Amino acid sequence: MKRLLIISIFSFFSFVSLGQFNNLRSKILVLKKDTLVFDSLSIVNGSLNFANPADSNKYKIDLASKKIFKIKSDTISDTVRFTYRVYAFDFEKKYFHKDIVKLNKDMAFPNNPFNIAFNKETDKPKNAFETDGLTKNGSISRGISFGNNQDVVVNSNLNLQVSGKLSNNIELSLAATDNNIPIQADGNTQQLQEFDKVYIQLNDQSSKLIVGDFQLSRPNSYFMNFYKRTQGMYFTNTTGIKFYPVTKKDETPKMKSSITSSFSGAVSKGRFARNVIQGTENNQGPYRLRGADNELFIIVLSGTEKIYIDGKVLTRGQENDYVIDYNNSEITFTSRNIITKDKRIIAEFQYAERNYARALYFASSEYKSEKFKINFNYYQESDNKNKTLQQSLSDPEKLLLTKIGDTLENAVTPGYSLSEFNTTEVFYHKLDSVIGATTYTNVFVYSTNADSAKYRVKFSYLGPGKGNYKQTQTTANGRVYQW
Repeated sequence: MKRLLIISIFSFFSFVSLGQFNNLRSKILVLKKDTLVFDSLSIVNGSLNFANPADSNKYKIDLASKKIFKIKSDTISDTVRFTYRVYAFDFEKKYFHKDIVKLNKDMAFPNNPFNIAFNKETDKPKNAFETDGLTKNGSISRGISFGNNQDVVVNSNLNLQVSGKLSNNIELSLAATDNNIPIQADGNTQQLQEFDKVYIQLNDQSSKLIVGDFQLSRPNSYFMNFYKRTQGMYFTNTTGIKFYPVTKKDETPKMKSSITSSFSGAVSKGRFARNVIQGTENNQGPYRLRGADNELFIIVLSGTEKIYIDGKVLTRGQENDYVIDYNNSEITFTSRNIITKDKRIIAEFQYAERNYARALYFASSEYKSEKFKINFNYYQESDNKNKTLQQSLSDPEKLLLTKIGDTLENAVTPGYSLSEFNTTEVFYHKLDSVIGATTYTNVFVYSTNADSAKYRVKFSYLGPGKGNYKQTQTTANGRVYQW
């Protein structure tokens, strides 16, 4: 009984093994040529048997190449039957884990991964900082300045512009600088070269993100007309809505409508003003622009102006309609438009009004289809009255403002303060002056002498013919007033 059980177990495993791989082959071949390959696996030696023993004299089989040959070319029958067994592999085929083509020709000197040498004829040196798809340009400068009234100072400037593709779908545009340039582009050409624009922009097929300096303009709508130069963040995204036809379910969906959403949070760089200019006969300018509160000395933000004559928009440039001095807020018209007293001249612009930080928020959403469009826009701009930019009020000054109410004539405090001299600002020294029999105290005179120029002075405009100081022309970096 025990012996029968063991034989049964071995028979079962033999049956399983045979079921996994049956190496017995039977072939019936019709030879139309003298030679024929009849298998792809290696043949077990001694396992080949012809069905007709006489065929062994007519045909020859090469076990290594798995080919059958006709021995006699006058053989009448071209059909041959035979059986044989094969291995599970082709022992004539080359098997390898690594591609031998990639091996070094000279194994005595293998490649060194730390060797950066290259062949000048076939190879090109690769920059470690190279980024494919990006175009970079800019400048870096280093300098040393010194003088008899100052220590040695190391100056460093950087200007960088980068544009191109980060990937197949994402594009990058970047402008960066570490300069604080107090000048603007000249307004005598149609195209302006921006000096103070720092931003980074990322966009793909449906979205765009801007961080830094950018222009925020009116939406595509009849209402809410604005154009602002801002500093902050802007994001927009467009999403297509798929439309599936009712009649044909298998048809590819089509984009027949879309939703565009935008959001921006930023700080406004300037304040809007609109001037109606009264022209003078045969006087092409310059005409001075004023602020929204009739301020005389303002700085117009470059590229924000729109000038109209008789309802027609003018083009900036010496060869076009007008030129503008942004720093002096003066506009001059070219000979293409002769100015008379009957011309209706309107100037809309933004100017640098830095009394308070101005927060700006904008949100927009638009649904658009082939026959219908609806949009929603929200815009808010307001002063942060608790955060002044040009001055910091002391407690006595704040107390004074709370007491005077609406009588602005009494909102007057001394406008000078002691400070350490530096060459980048306008400083005055204080003295007394005697004219005739009258003595004038606390007279401030512009000076570049570090020993006596110790006062920062603020001046306020009191109106025509009033006040004790007038503006004078100098090469100083700022406005200078003379007593």
